[in-house]
Amino acid sequence: MSFLLRLSDKDRDHALAALVKRALGAELLEIEPIAPGLGNRRFFRLRLAKTAENKDEEQPTRLIARVEAEEDGDKRADGVAGEPPLEPLRHFLEQAGIPVPKRYGGDAELAVELLEDLGSTSLEAAVGTASR
Repeated sequence: MSFLLRLSDKDRDHALAALVKRALGAELLEIEPIAPGLGNRRFFRLRLAKTAENKDEEQPTRLIARVEAEEDGDKRADGVAGEPPLEPLRHFLEQAGIPVPKRYGGDAELAVELLEDLGSTSLEAAVGTASR
């Protein structure tokens, strides 16, 4: 499990704030946990303050913190592989010209990736409403 998920909410928030500061030089204003879906990963929506030096640049004001969590193999159906790491998959899709969330940084020790926030519509919901 990610070290981040073992922390108290207060310590988790401090760790995310420090990561955002290192990655983007921005202050973290708000953290919103996102309800879990499939898998063990956890997600948090982060709202950021614009920094004085980045006010005119394309610095995001919202990010998604994607936090890895250990998978319980006993809960996975027989013959089903575990969840793949995001970055190789994200890079593969991006190289194929498929739009993917931009990566703004991360921390391997905390098992956290900072990704572009594309809104609240899940892939499942988007596919269900897509036209052919």
